[in-house]
Amino acid sequence: ARGGLVNVEVKGDAPEREPVVRALHTLLARRPPRARDACLLSTFDPLLFVMLRRALPATPCGFLFDTDNTRPIRARFARVALRPHGLHPEHVLAPDRAIRRWRRRGAFVNVWTVDGPDRAAALARAGADGIITNEPGAILAAVAGSQAP
Repeated sequence: ARGGLVNVEVKGDAPEREPVVRALHTLLARRPPRARDACLLSTFDPLLFVMLRRALPATPCGFLFDTDNTRPIRARFARVALRPHGLHPEHVLAPDRAIRRWRRRGAFVNVWTVDGPDRAAALARAGADGIITNEPGAILAAVAGSQAP
C-alpha cells in the first residue's frame, strides 16, 4: 500500500470472540514482519478491542465509534479506559478541534466514511492521519491537493 496501512476492521458480532482473535494472531504470525507492520486493526467492540491488544500488542489498534451504535458517551469512556493507539470516528464526530486534541494526546486519527473530496481535504488539513473511503482515487487526489507545497 505504498507506505500506507491496511486497516482490518474486526467485527464484534461473531458468536465467540476468542476464535476470531486466535485466527488473527495466527494469520499475522505467518506474515513477514514487513506485512505485519503494515497492518492496523480496528473495532467498535470494547471487549474485542481489549482481547486484540492483549493478543497482538505490537499491532496498532484503533477504536471505531459512530453516532448510531457506539454513542458518544460510550466512545468517550472507551477512549479513556481502553487507551487505543488510534481513534476512528465517523466523520460527523470529527470536528477540527477534536482531531487536534486527539492527536495532542498521542492517538492517530482515521476518519470514516468520507467520499466527498472537499470534506477529505478539510480533514487532512485538520490533521487526520487517514481517511476511510469508498472513493480512494478522488480522495487521494483531494488530500494531495490540500497539502501545502
